[in-house]
Amino acid sequence: MKFINDTKLDNSFIIDIWAGIIYILSTHKLFYWNDLNQITETDGEDQIKSIFEVLIKSSHDKEKVYEQLSKVTFVKNNINLFDVVYKQSMSG
Repeated sequence: MKFINDTKLDNSFIIDIWAGIIYILSTHKLFYWNDLNQITETDGEDQIKSIFEVLIKSSHDKEKVYEQLSKVTFVKNNINLFDVVYKQSMSG
């Protein structure tokens, strides 16, 4: 996840691909939400926003994802940005 960069995700199809990868990994229990806590460095707000876009899109149940991700330390530390991305995903 730490290699997701906003400049690479300008295309919505790439976001869909990453979301599909996260969906498959989490379905097969190879990725857990708490794995996000391993991210220690980012290139800034744009990268974090991209990560949140992918994570939210990786599930069909956005409300459940919001609830689960809100408990993760990485998300808690960036909760304002997470809320903005979540609201954008719900309106679009």
